[in-house]
Amino acid sequence: EAMELAIVHNTVDALVSNIKNSEAEPQVYLQIAKYYEQHSQFLKAGMMYETCCKSASLRPNLAENLVPSGDFYAEESTNGSISEFIDACNNSAVHFYLKDGTSEAIDSAIALVGRVRSSSQIAQVVDWLADQTQSTSSAASKEG
Repeated sequence: EAMELAIVHNTVDALVSNIKNSEAEPQVYLQIAKYYEQHSQFLKAGMMYETCCKSASLRPNLAENLVPSGDFYAEESTNGSISEFIDACNNSAVHFYLKDGTSEAIDSAIALVGRVRSSSQIAQVVDWLADQTQSTSSAASKEG
């Protein structure tokens, strides 16, 4: 079973490398993001949500009525609005970058927020950074 899962992961990774640069339909990136999300590969999920945004902005007619689910934004419905869909995808991307927590993922979240300049995404990053600072300082005070 582990071998089969490894083959699936390698197949998905190969598919992703073949459809970079937002060349596929938004639905493809959305499905890949959900796959990575289900397998706790949060950096890759964030990257796919971000790529889905780029693809949707290039092909808005193909993004109508798609809902970026994710465990964070499953309840959001975009009512067919392309701008709401892109915003929801960006929110999901930032969420999964922060959930991953590696320096590469945090850098990606900050870069995305810098490009998009959405107040809700800025708030996500600021809240996450505040939580990290608070937990680090409380851990340091317990040690001292």
